[in-house]
Amino acid sequence: MKTKEKILEILEQNKGSFVSSRILTEKINVSRNAIWKAVNDLKDSGYEIDSVTNKGYMLLKTSDIISLQGIESYLIDKEKINMVAVFDELQSTNMTAKIDAISGVLNKKVIIAKHQTAGMAHGKQNYDSPRGGVYISIIKDPPKDKKQIKASDIGKAVADVIESQIDAKISLDQKNNRIYLNGEKICGIMTEYIADLETGDISTYVIGIGIQLPGILKNRLIAALIDRLL
Repeated sequence: MKTKEKILEILEQNKGSFVSSRILTEKINVSRNAIWKAVNDLKDSGYEIDSVTNKGYMLLKTSDIISLQGIESYLIDKEKINMVAVFDELQSTNMTAKIDAISGVLNKKVIIAKHQTAGMAHGKQNYDSPRGGVYISIIKDPPKDKKQIKASDIGKAVADVIESQIDAKISLDQKNNRIYLNGEKICGIMTEYIADLETGDISTYVIGIGIQLPGILKNRLIAALIDRLL
């Protein structure tokens, strides 16, 4: 892990509070100048960090760039972070997840992108995926009893998670697995599976979720989805 990533991890764990340069240098075992340079790199990347003499550095609570460190800080099961991959841009998280499920090239269970260039929707339609949204695909094994996972159950679980993160009532269109807030669509869900054509046995489910809801804490939302669905 690079110095910048180590600092971000510590700042995310102490979000809203100052962490002194001394503590950072002791924990990471680098010079104060290296700390200063890494913090400036984080600031250049968009992280909102306050720097105050004799106090140190503080990641503001309003700072919410999707990152492994930010997601981990909210996870109930911290071990799940080892199964997560975050990308700045992908064609499609579902496509990447399906390739990974078959090939094991990434060996992850959660694929996240800050932007999709060819997001997938039902009926082979494109899903508009501008920056600022949450685009996540979760690779899920079938239940041990081999009962088929219902798309409606996935939709209900995602709706419950989103509603737990905001102070408002949302509505779920169970037919299309779309979620609305005040009549505006804020989430689309597409659940796919990989199966043996001869036996019909399902080996893997891929749950694709796209959420566009300004103001929501993205790292906290992603962590809640992972804790609930994975």
